Amino acid sequence: MNIFDKYVSNTLASNGNQSFVLHRDADSSSTGLAFIKVYKGGEFNWIFGYSDVMDSTYADGSKSRCNEAYPWKINSLEAAVTDDCNPYQDSKKKFSPVTFGGESEKKIDGEKTTFSDPVRINAQKNQFICLRIKFSGKKVPCHPESQIALFRKKGFMWMASPEIPLPVFSGVERRVEKRIAFLGDSITQCIGTSFNYYRHYAALIAEKLGDSYAFWDMGIGFARGADAATDGIWLSRAKQNDIVTVCFGVNDIYKGFSAEEIKANLMKIVLLLKQADTKVVIQSIPPFSYEGDTLKTWLEVNEFIRNEIAPRADAYFDTVKILSADGENSPLPKYGNHPDDNGHYVWAEELAPIIKNLI
Repeated sequence: MNIFDKYVSNTLASNGNQSFVLHRDADSSSTGLAFIKVYKGGEFNWIFGYSDVMDSTYADGSKSRCNEAYPWKINSLEAAVTDDCNPYQDSKKKFSPVTFGGESEKKIDGEKTTFSDPVRINAQKNQFICLRIKFSGKKVPCHPESQIALFRKKGFMWMASPEIPLPVFSGVERRVEKRIAFLGDSITQCIGTSFNYYRHYAALIAEKLGDSYAFWDMGIGFARGADAATDGIWLSRAKQNDIVTVCFGVNDIYKGFSAEEIKANLMKIVLLLKQADTKVVIQSIPPFSYEGDTLKTWLEVNEFIRNEIAPRADAYFDTVKILSADGENSPLPKYGNHPDDNGHYVWAEELAPIIKNLI
């Protein structure tokens, strides 16, 4: 059975493996807290999926690259419901054990996502699922640029830190009309918006369209279209959705990929998703203060997206018209290279009707 036929994403937080936590040796362990905001409230069976594979390449790729794997171990995992993200209230929370095949320990080592057993949780919309995890391994996947509340225990203190493993999927068992995902880089992830406030375009679109649908933000900082085009575990998860928006290119441009390489990778992503019977909204590459060679590449690739990729997709959305300084084709961004809350608001206002038309 495909677990995604039964479970759907129930948070608007973006999570994925981007880099790793470094321990002295494979037996060294740490404890962390992750606060996952609830989208659809109610009492559901929840599952949490973990992976040992890098979804995207981090920074310049010298530390970690997409599809590299770092086996690690969950020593224990527990879940509790909370109204806020205060780590010092963890001793007062009622935690429920989360198991894997009935066992508290689980080695995360394989090409596919490892899912927990279902755990029954009653949580209301905008509450948080607090995950308390004890983990070990020499290199443990994490998300250094995560924009949600994360803490790692140092002695008796909780320190704000992204250096803990996160579930790449947090979902519930419920029936929905459509599953909608947002695939992209740090801009899609929400970097630039208010920290842990869920004001990015994916979250705002979810609120506009309503909870008869499921939404999954799959944006990851530093991600390239070249990463997704490898057709690895990251894209395989995107294929489980009915509609996927695709927004890549900024990191490809700045990391030196040629226009031809970027065009080929974006076309490949769209075609691979279409082959999986997924409807695709291809977005143009947003403005990002390009100049010189990067400007030339940006203009060339965006023209290719409009004229060549868009006809192969199910819909096209021009980010440049709403995010550029002149509202036309300026490489200078109106709301910042990583759009702020206002930029994501107008993005959601314009993109939501396009997605709605595909439902």
